[in-house]
Amino acid sequence: MPHAVQTPTTNLILYGPPGTGKTYQTAWEAVRLCLDDDVADKLTGEENRKQLMVEYQRLMSEGRIEFVTFHQSMSYEEFVEGLRPSTADTGETSGGFSLEPVDGVFKRISAQALAGATQPKPDDRLKLEGRSVYKMSLGATYLPEEAPIFDDAVSENCIIFGFYGIDFSDEKFADRAEIDKVARERFQSGTGIEPSAAATMMTDLFRNKIKKGDIIIASKGNLLVRSIARVTGEYEFQEREGTMDYCHRRSVEWLWTSADGLNVHDFYDDRFVQRTLYSLNTSRLKGSAVERFMNTQSRTSETRPESHVLIIDEINRANISKVFGELITLLEADKRLGRRDEIQLTLPYSKKRFGVPANLHIIGTMNTADRSIALLDTALRRRFTFRELMPNPSVLSPNVGGINLQGTSIFDSFCGHAAPQVA
Repeated sequence: MPHAVQTPTTNLILYGPPGTGKTYQTAWEAVRLCLDDDVADKLTGEENRKQLMVEYQRLMSEGRIEFVTFHQSMSYEEFVEGLRPSTADTGETSGGFSLEPVDGVFKRISAQALAGATQPKPDDRLKLEGRSVYKMSLGATYLPEEAPIFDDAVSENCIIFGFYGIDFSDEKFADRAEIDKVARERFQSGTGIEPSAAATMMTDLFRNKIKKGDIIIASKGNLLVRSIARVTGEYEFQEREGTMDYCHRRSVEWLWTSADGLNVHDFYDDRFVQRTLYSLNTSRLKGSAVERFMNTQSRTSETRPESHVLIIDEINRANISKVFGELITLLEADKRLGRRDEIQLTLPYSKKRFGVPANLHIIGTMNTADRSIALLDTALRRRFTFRELMPNPSVLSPNVGGINLQGTSIFDSFCGHAAPQVA
């Protein structure tokens, strides 16, 4: 296992009156944390503002920066996790639904941070350019007997396809019509399943259309992505012990895997459909995020997990105790995952164990002119560093109708603010 190099965790709140650049400053802080001080130092000043925002938007597209604005009705269910109605993932059409736990922004970026590792040098990075991308299910998640399919595929460095227990190695099966013809002959003889247009189409896709170098995104149900692979081999037929199911194979290199999986919307601008194999719409694919995970699984002896940043604008406008709930304790640097006093807890809806990654930084902004909430939650104040951003009167005119706008007394009366009590 690569050794993870630990980096300091940042919990920071920028506070001050309106118009002092707090939100813009969070962009610079986020880029600095995700990249390094040297890069960020080159992006200071108004003349470099455009380039800073280019880097900021790039990191957001990769899923390394998330932005959320708090408000009075913000809830734990929106921020961490909550129950949402969902149709059962059983492979059958049904009019019923169930309540399923759905991750909020904090839990999603925590999962992203846990999956992040040092990226290779730019010249060594895998790119999506010139590759087709396919969604594939490796065993039906709702069937316990098919659960080992994914584990077998990962351990044996292949993708495994299940329709028609027929050896399609012969060159004649490069023609889709031949696949359909033999499948129908087997069915009519009583030794095969009834062929369908969908099954034949997907078999042809698996055998003939997918090329070496193409990318496979393996799903876990319709809402999760659990692995990404690069195809390295041609079609093979290999019988599985005691069954003729799942005999079709293609060798792959697994680029990234996750036991729990990540939200499909981190990779694709839609949920997956209940189909074993199909080509993904490239216009809906979040290419930057996919490329990052294609290059995440470092094979070096030492890795430094990529920094991720959650920006919480107007953090003082929400009921902090209600929104963060039991996670308040987990925000402390020494209680993060992998740290000396690591703490994990069981979340109330999903019943899963959860801890906050050490490489997830949190930056908040607080408008001191907003007096809708007089005092910030004491528990939060103890876990954050506060940095004041005040107006710079030197950028204003010294004479507007005889009034010196640079005068300190004028600014004190116009921008009077109440600093948070952080003791």
